[in-house]
Amino acid sequence: MLDHRLLMPVLDGLDEIPESARRGAVRALNHAIGADHPIVVTCRTAEYADVITDGAPTLHRAPVVQIVPVPAADVIGYLSQVDWPDGTAWEAVYADVRAQPQGPVASALSTPLMLALARMVYQRLGGDPGDLLDATRFDCRHAVEDHLTDRVIDAAYAPDRLPSGNPVHQTPARWTARQARPWLTFLAIYLHRYRERDLAWWRLSQRLLSPWVAPGIGIGGGIALMSGISAGIAAANTNANTEDAIPLDEALTVAAAVGGTFTIFAIVIWYAGAGRAPGRLSFAIRGSLGRLRRGFATGAALIAVPAVPVLLVAAGAIQVSDGWSFTVIQTYIEALAAVTALAVVVAVALAVHNWLDAPPTSAAQASPRASCGRTVDPPGWRRRSGERSWLFSRLRRSPPP
Repeated sequence: MLDHRLLMPVLDGLDEIPESARRGAVRALNHAIGADHPIVVTCRTAEYADVITDGAPTLHRAPVVQIVPVPAADVIGYLSQVDWPDGTAWEAVYADVRAQPQGPVASALSTPLMLALARMVYQRLGGDPGDLLDATRFDCRHAVEDHLTDRVIDAAYAPDRLPSGNPVHQTPARWTARQARPWLTFLAIYLHRYRERDLAWWRLSQRLLSPWVAPGIGIGGGIALMSGISAGIAAANTNANTEDAIPLDEALTVAAAVGGTFTIFAIVIWYAGAGRAPGRLSFAIRGSLGRLRRGFATGAALIAVPAVPVLLVAAGAIQVSDGWSFTVIQTYIEALAAVTALAVVVAVALAVHNWLDAPPTSAAQASPRASCGRTVDPPGWRRRSGERSWLFSRLRRSPPP
């Protein structure tokens, strides 16, 4: 379909690719798509200019759709169509926007994001927008923008209002703005710390917990398990006859083996699953043999790598000590059988897991409503990268830079 131009690729957010890989991605895109196939790329201005400065001839020839500031007339027209609560009068703001197109309020409301936030904040929370004209508090556009963004959480969790401004009678919300603010602040700081725009929640535990948590859980659990087994054997020996009692060295050996096995498995499973992206179960038949084979080999190796050296060392120790009696051979074969059985169980489990972890064979049908979600409708469209919001604005075609 791509060869026959029935599909148009869309690379949404070129600027979100790490800077070190951005130019390589453009080169690979040019090579894969070619100069004769259409493609749509969205990117912030500075990052786009950096990409095409020393290369990207295909992008140099591409037409550019650039967003321009929302004119004062459109700002006033958009805000005038909203049913505001009582006491929310915009006339003074309208006059200031007309009189000072480069002033703090007009400059802040010239972006689709701030225009939408102004509507959201004052429609859901009410208040007097004329406060934005206070030159002492709002001496620049950034002060106006900070004021609006500071009230976003309160507005998002405010009750829905009727056109009259009265709150809609509804069941109490599960969360209040006061409860949500610390958590959302934490997530914002987390994303800023790791320089990310998308929240990969499955990486939270790996990043926020100390690297010593896994060894601590493994060793602590192993010691607790070993202590419990030793205490249980000691209690059993207390009530047993002398000839039926388990020797102390054998009891400690069994307890240490169980505790050590738990420690190894706990640490391996912790690190193996950390950072793994979640997915859906897929019962795809295609490629089943390869997935099963890889999973089985991984599970068998997981047991064989620590177990084989232990068995070899044990065999050498037996050889240089008492030798291979019938009882020793029987015990060694039992241990070998136990390790083999454990390896088979783990290998089969990982094989099944690997088989179910196949990529989906089909995608779910998407609709424009599901894709766009709930939006506001100023003229045009705009996505401001960094805030992760689809917003709207006027578009103007301009020649390539």
